[in-house]
Amino acid sequence: MIRYPKNPVITRRDLMSQDPALIDVSSIFNPGGVMHESKFLLLLRVQNRARETFFVKALSSDGLTFELDDHHVPITNYPAVPTGFTTSMTRGSPDIPEMILMT
Repeated sequence: MIRYPKNPVITRRDLMSQDPALIDVSSIFNPGGVMHESKFLLLLRVQNRARETFFVKALSSDGLTFELDDHHVPITNYPAVPTGFTTSMTRGSPDIPEMILMT
């Protein structure tokens, strides 16, 4: 493997959107990628300055030049987790994922 000399391939400046959640993007993190219908498909984790996280789809034919959706991927059917819990309070609970939640 050879690292691409023009990394990063995608930056926050590449995301042009009128989606209110994506207007003030501060960072793009850790894309998960797969080949789908002969294209590279990435699911980007995008964070805005309010520290809210959203996911955005990106597609590429060559793996270097990506077209980003101008809206975030809606996440549905995910159980709500009460705020104010920490990992020490939730560890081992089958009902609450292990994470620290900010209130």
